[in-house]
Amino acid sequence: MNCCDYDCDQERNCPARVAKVGQAMKAAEPLPPTLWRIYLASLARAMLVCLAVLLVSAAVVMLMPRQQTPARVDCSASSYHPTMPAAAKSACRDRVTRL
Repeated sequence: MNCCDYDCDQERNCPARVAKVGQAMKAAEPLPPTLWRIYLASLARAMLVCLAVLLVSAAVVMLMPRQQTPARVDCSASSYHPTMPAAAKSACRDRVTRL
């Protein structure tokens, strides 16, 4: 029951009246799929795949067991090279005398 059901003198100012305002927008329409948006989405996917491959390969390299390779000593400069250890110098001398 509202005020217009009985003696109402408000007429147009009646709070019970409902005015039609117009069509309200329910939701915004999605943007149309343009070519550059499709290319940009493909580029983003490709970059994510590349980053994933890079991350996996870095993890594989970090987790690989390291193999100790024997050190190769150049005996041609062993007699006068100042940074060569004494053990390497004596091994080079023994090798030259064996040959």
